[in-house]
Amino acid sequence: MPKRLSRLPLPPYFPWAHQMLRSSHEAIASFWIDGHSISSISERYMKKYLAFAFAALLGGVSLPAAAQECEVTVEGNDAMQFDVNEITVDKTCKEFTVHLKHVGKMPEMAMGHNWVLTTVADMQPVAQEGSKAGLENEYVKPDDERVIAYTEIIGGGETTEVTFDVSKLSADENYTFFCSFPGHWAVMKGELRLAGATSTGVRK
Repeated sequence: MPKRLSRLPLPPYFPWAHQMLRSSHEAIASFWIDGHSISSISERYMKKYLAFAFAALLGGVSLPAAAQECEVTVEGNDAMQFDVNEITVDKTCKEFTVHLKHVGKMPEMAMGHNWVLTTVADMQPVAQEGSKAGLENEYVKPDDERVIAYTEIIGGGETTEVTFDVSKLSADENYTFFCSFPGHWAVMKGELRLAGATSTGVRK
């Protein structure tokens, strides 16, 4: 006779699996073919069945990531929209990388996008002064100390990225990211916060 199914080793993150397998064993044990219980199937085949079953279960269950991801991808389109309006940065990250993708088709001169990070209070003056700085400066005022991080301006089909030190962020501050292309910052914006911080940042 094979081992009781309920006694086979189970992953610790399936506390309900013991009961499920006990129920399965009872159902199997009650099924007879020509006077022989199906539970007489060899242990070798039963183990193969269980391995397959658990592989299927694992494939349909989202488990916690082993480590915190210290990066994010943000997409901008020809309708002046970011596909995310909130980014959370884990305090354990030393650096954080933002990958910006322009999924539209229009060129940077007509519908360029960048990703700029400031405090909520600094967003409007930084954006207004950035518009005057021109495309040659990525619509960011040169050497603006209020800007925590920013990318270059990109057009349709292009990608870029920026990496910044997480030590520049404070749990007591509210941050916002936005596109500083003229006329975009009012709608292309979102909230960035340090994990564990209570924030009232800008949302779309």
